[in-house]
Amino acid sequence: MAYVVTGVAGLGYASQAGSVTLLWPPTGIAIAAWLALGRVAAVPLAIGAFTVSAVVTGDLRFAAFALVGNGLEAFVAARTYTRLSGHRNAPESAADAGMFAVSSALGAVAAAVVGTVGVKLTLGATADPLAVASTWWLGDTLGALLVTPLVLALARGPTTPARAMDGLGLAAPLSLVALSALVFLPVHDPRYALGTSLALVVPIVACAMRFGDRGAYVAASYTAAVVVVATHEGRGPLATDDASLEVVLQFLTVSGCAAVSLLLGPLVEERNRALAAVVGARERLEAVFEHAADGLLLLDAERRVLLANPAARRMSGQSFDGDSWKLLSGDASKSLRDSLQRAVERGERYVEARMRRAPSPADEEREFAVRVTVLGGARRFGGAVVIVQDITERERALRERAAIEDHFASAQRLESIGKLAGGIAHDFNNMLQAIQANLELAELAVGRGRDPLPGVSRALDATARASSLTRQLLAFSRRQPASFDVVDVVAVCRSSLAFLERLLPEHLHLVFEPRVAAARVRGDAGQIEQVLMNLVVNARDASPEGGEVRIEIDAERLEGMDASQVRLVVSDQGPGVDPEIRDRIFEPFFTTKPESGGTGLGLAVVYGVVKSHGGAVHVESNTPHGARFVVELPAMDASDAEGADDTSEEMEVVGAGEHVLLVEDDPRVRSAVSDALAASGYRVTVASTGRDAVEAYADARGTIDVVVLDVVMPVMGGREAFERLRAMDPDVAVVFATGYSEEQIDVGFVLREKVPVLTKPYRQRALIRAIADVAAERRRRLGRG
Repeated sequence: MAYVVTGVAGLGYASQAGSVTLLWPPTGIAIAAWLALGRVAAVPLAIGAFTVSAVVTGDLRFAAFALVGNGLEAFVAARTYTRLSGHRNAPESAADAGMFAVSSALGAVAAAVVGTVGVKLTLGATADPLAVASTWWLGDTLGALLVTPLVLALARGPTTPARAMDGLGLAAPLSLVALSALVFLPVHDPRYALGTSLALVVPIVACAMRFGDRGAYVAASYTAAVVVVATHEGRGPLATDDASLEVVLQFLTVSGCAAVSLLLGPLVEERNRALAAVVGARERLEAVFEHAADGLLLLDAERRVLLANPAARRMSGQSFDGDSWKLLSGDASKSLRDSLQRAVERGERYVEARMRRAPSPADEEREFAVRVTVLGGARRFGGAVVIVQDITERERALRERAAIEDHFASAQRLESIGKLAGGIAHDFNNMLQAIQANLELAELAVGRGRDPLPGVSRALDATARASSLTRQLLAFSRRQPASFDVVDVVAVCRSSLAFLERLLPEHLHLVFEPRVAAARVRGDAGQIEQVLMNLVVNARDASPEGGEVRIEIDAERLEGMDASQVRLVVSDQGPGVDPEIRDRIFEPFFTTKPESGGTGLGLAVVYGVVKSHGGAVHVESNTPHGARFVVELPAMDASDAEGADDTSEEMEVVGAGEHVLLVEDDPRVRSAVSDALAASGYRVTVASTGRDAVEAYADARGTIDVVVLDVVMPVMGGREAFERLRAMDPDVAVVFATGYSEEQIDVGFVLREKVPVLTKPYRQRALIRAIADVAAERRRRLGRG
């Protein structure tokens, strides 16, 4: 409908051969429709072009030519512009305006050629075909330049929050257009045509500045209509008797208006968009600045406060109206300024500080975190951004959370200790029962004249099991001093297979795969057995569906050594270990089993034992295809292992009258060990504390050969007593005996001082052998053979 209406009106002001016009608005409508709608617009545009030509000329043949020419024109112009502009469908910049002008001119060539041929063939026009084609081309080009941007802009709607282009808002600029037209129309001298035409550009610029591209396009189209209509009716400076000059003057005037609007419209629109973005960003920043919960300040190079938000004023209790700034009163503010000065001198960019302030004497003291970002070049203060955060509630919450966590951890420890105490009591009661029953049996055998040795032997075995339990607990706590011997891990595992198989149900199969004949480490065979048992039990509990539990032993060999590392691997075919708990699996009391299924000590004991042996343990899991627990222990050098094997044979050792100072705070242990030493040929002096031991050693004046020193004693502990004895006599021979060392005599201390350590309960022959070894070493140092 728009095409038909504007076409009929345009042909009403034809200037050549009664069929072409200087300004052809339908071209602009057609190109705009093709740009906006694509091929969908082809059919209604073709109908419009045919209808206009048929109604005005009454010749259907010419109407067919017009249909082809105008349709081809819109297609060529639209496709050319989208290709040149990168598929944009409306001018958005000065470059887009130039590309659109070129595209419109190319499309108008197609319409002019086809239309001129149609006029010549169907209407029999006698005018010069070149004049007809050029006028046709000018009219279509100007129609595209004026109308297409206007249609696209109106269809798009406003793109900026500029003043709405409604009737009232457009009244003032259009009044200026009308006034310019009144100035233009009374002038009839063509010599002043171009000069007076400049008056028509003023309202176009005004509309562009006020309303953006839509205002520019509306004003230009209105001005062009005034020029064409007035000139056609013989008014204005462009109306002359020379038709060719009149066309040229109209073309220059109308094309000038079109060029101004087409170039100025996108530029002003781009400026409006940029301005709107700046205004919007400023408003958003102001909203953030004013309503931020943290205090924000901006300082200049003179440390004056340029900006301070309400939160900063509230936190500091200051208005920041002075030339200098004080964030908080008192020493805190001075300290921050000094820190800032040092940061500038060192070239640092950030300063952080903590401050406290009470808003008033009656208020609670608040705690603040202050972060300063220094602006400017290297070692030059060009200003700063200061952020003040009230962390009072956060710090209070953190302290409360820490207190709750400590309380919860304490409760967990108490609960775990209760479970542990119950299990220990059960096991120890069984062992004590076995010891008591066998000793009573031995006593009965002596009374009846029978051999008491079997009962005594079984009591000693039960004592050994009780000792193993205490060693496991001490290994778990990692407070067990090392008293290691040469242990073949392969032999330990092989001797434990029968016992381990009894731990597994029928649907689990135990596989033992040693890849080396022997794997020697320095360690405690009982503790290594405990590691193996705990790992196998863990594998059993992780494999409810059955499968294999595999034990593998390997060693990395190096030149001149049996191995540098022994690897003991226990693997299962269970569901594996969840990655989320893998880091916690060796924590004490951590377990994924039901409450009645375990205490969470098994893997913690493994970890403690392995660490006390100087090794490492980790888990490899390919969920859900099982888990591999890998224990890595430092291997022994071949020569050391052979020497140790030679000395590991059991030898019956008795004293040769050596003088032994026995230091033990428990009277029952002191009495029993003293009697045993005396029975083995030693002279014994006893002491109950470390202080008594030091005094007794001093009184003996060098006659004491060996000191058996308990570690934990009242008044003075064993380690302090040892240091005083060593200061008194650098060659003192000492054997440590301990059950639980809160003083944590670690492996490094033992190896450094070369002091043997016996863990309670110890066998009598182990004590005698230790005494004999240190006595022999003392004699060697003193040169006595």
